[in-house]
Amino acid sequence: MYDSLDAIKEAFPAEWKQFTHGNDTTDGKLESALMDYYVEMNPEDIPHGTLTGKDGDLMDYVINQLDKEGVFDHGN
Repeated sequence: MYDSLDAIKEAFPAEWKQFTHGNDTTDGKLESALMDYYVEMNPEDIPHGTLTGKDGDLMDYVINQLDKEGVFDHGN
């Protein structure tokens, strides 16, 4: 378990760069680490239906949270 986004970024530097530029990674380990991080650190912030996969996608939630934090390169 990673305790910060910086720790995840340091553990997956090449994948982080690829992911934050809008590309999927090849093995999904970064995405899994990000989902685990948000579930462990902020479970109360995730809608129940998203957390259970019934009416939302956890990865979409993670991407939205990361976008709010400004980690994606939008060509600016």
